Amino acid sequence: MPEFTITTGARLHFGLFSHGPTGRREFGGVGLMIDSPGFVVRGSLSATDELRCGPWQPRVATLLARLRAASMTRPVRLEIVAAPPAHAGLGSGTQLGMALAKMVSLLGGEPMFLRLSSRGVRDADCVRRSDFMAFSREDF
Repeated sequence: MPEFTITTGARLHFGLFSHGPTGRREFGGVGLMIDSPGFVVRGSLSATDELRCGPWQPRVATLLARLRAASMTRPVRLEIVAAPPAHAGLGSGTQLGMALAKMVSLLGGEPMFLRLSSRGVRDADCVRRSDFMAFSREDF
């Protein structure tokens, strides 16, 4: 059974832009993509879900449920091998969401992983940078 490894970078957040009071949450800012720290996520198909994600386990379970609702139905084994600190201005939530969406895309043959990640409006620069997200198939 194929196993994939996805490695992400991080995004340094320099500040948010405000477009004036609108009564709704707005997104905008300046950031810089850097190679590390980032996530290293391994995954493969499995008979039952196996999540080895340490402190990220609840977040991974929530994201996996969202991805399943949109597309994926097969059980997976996921392991977070390395992770950046949470809430440190490194865009870790975005990187994790895109890494899991990419993993689901690779394992399930879904070609539109960015649609699954739902991060395009919020984190357009990270989405563009995701074209450079490293992944490898380790079974050859």
